[in-house]
Amino acid sequence: MTNSQQKYLIEYEKYKNVVLSEGIHHKKDASHIQYEIKNINYEKEEVHLKNVKSNNELIKTLHWCRKNLAKTDF
Repeated sequence: MTNSQQKYLIEYEKYKNVVLSEGIHHKKDASHIQYEIKNINYEKEEVHLKNVKSNNELIKTLHWCRKNLAKTDF
């Protein structure tokens, strides 16, 4: 196993218990960027997002969302 693979597995274990839910979230390192989680597919480990400002829709991995997004409180 390479160093990068080992690093990913350690990081995956760190964030695997983060619970996501549908709704508005912001990036942890850039709170002005907001995404709406439209759908979470746990089998494929992917999340359908919509950028709140631009309305662009995108698909990110479940791991990316757990690591980079935080629930926005209104």
